[in-house]
Amino acid sequence: MAKLSQEFISKLILHPKNMYEIAQEAGVDQSFLSKAKNGIIEIRQDDERILRVASIIKCEIDEIFMRPTQSNTEKQRGEL
Repeated sequence: MAKLSQEFISKLILHPKNMYEIAQEAGVDQSFLSKAKNGIIEIRQDDERILRVASIIKCEIDEIFMRPTQSNTEKQRGEL
């Protein structure tokens, strides 16, 4: 599971279409998109709904999700 990147969220907010229009065009529920944007739910990186939204707002695949920082990676390994 991953959280959406700030870059993806910015592109979503600044897109000329409203979020409900983007959600409708992508075939997703607007509440899903809102919850994902606000970090209420975490998204799997292979979730087709987010990939469809990304294609509409012209966001590259590598820009969708937050990348783990070095310290987070070390914590996961138990190195800190």
